[in-house]
Amino acid sequence: MALVVVLFHYQVHWFDQLVSLGVSFFFVASGALLVGRHRFDRLDWHSWWQFVKVRALRIYPQHWLALIPIVAIYYCFHCKPVSVQGVMMHAALLQGWVPSHDVQFGYNGAAWFLGAILFCYACYPVLRRYYCRWHLGWQLLTLLALGVGFYYVLPTLSPGQREYTYTLPVVRLYDFMLGMTMGLLSQRLKRDAKPLGAMQATLVEVSVLMCIAVVTWLNRYTLLLNEWDNYLIWWLPAALLVLVSIVLDGHEGYVGRLLRCRPLVWLGRVCMAVYLLQFVVSLSTNYLVAPVFGHFGVMIYGKTLWLNVVLLLLVAEGWTRWVDAPLRRWAARRSVDRARQTTA
Repeated sequence: MALVVVLFHYQVHWFDQLVSLGVSFFFVASGALLVGRHRFDRLDWHSWWQFVKVRALRIYPQHWLALIPIVAIYYCFHCKPVSVQGVMMHAALLQGWVPSHDVQFGYNGAAWFLGAILFCYACYPVLRRYYCRWHLGWQLLTLLALGVGFYYVLPTLSPGQREYTYTLPVVRLYDFMLGMTMGLLSQRLKRDAKPLGAMQATLVEVSVLMCIAVVTWLNRYTLLLNEWDNYLIWWLPAALLVLVSIVLDGHEGYVGRLLRCRPLVWLGRVCMAVYLLQFVVSLSTNYLVAPVFGHFGVMIYGKTLWLNVVLLLLVAEGWTRWVDAPLRRWAARRSVDRARQTTA
């Protein structure tokens, strides 16, 4: 999913139909995974703040470290005007709330996701405490009603307005809530259903992939899903993908076992860094690396795609080890120390 998004941003349009699925998948998966880890039986200001603070401490420093070189390249090479207001909105991860393409995607074009997921994290304790108390049937009916509302409202918007809703954190909260419901549903299915055999699990996995393939074909070659185009059509496939992945965890079919091979597990470990650093690497290649090679007569301007991808994966590995992992440990340690002080 991360590489599909990266290739789209690198102007490779092989998987355009799946880009929106990849974005929705990350929101849905986040909601589903949190439900299994954080119950919030007691909700108060302190517990809410500790939960949000730990995630903010993980996100903001990495975001700032990735934003600084982008702004520096824009400023030094005059390739794009640098607005103080725009930079501040990006630094605060508030660009997704601004109805302007230049603000939403002005610097680190993928960072709107961080602002939207942080908003979802801020809402999670309240949703976990109250929304998750509802019967699963009521949750599904609520999501269905909201989906119908989107169906009637979004086609009436202009392309610019629809682009705004794509990054609007309130809209992306729907993906997140969908994931929470899928997480609760998967818990019930794992509790009540018997584990499937390898062939049965493979059949389920292939069925989900076929569902994605059918939606992709209908969206590309027919007008049946035209009003749901952009990202609405991917909510159900993303939900099914997450649901099946969690239910089959530990009892995967042959597709799931393939995804658990070492290279893809490594790619999953560094995908956050890949998502965060893609624009840093591409700008650095275009404005710093390629000119140096050109000075020595080696022209790589037309070959930067493979170079960008290779450099991105190498940088992402180092970033995950030397930046992401220490920040996660530091944020978790701050949370534990604060909890001990409060208890004392």
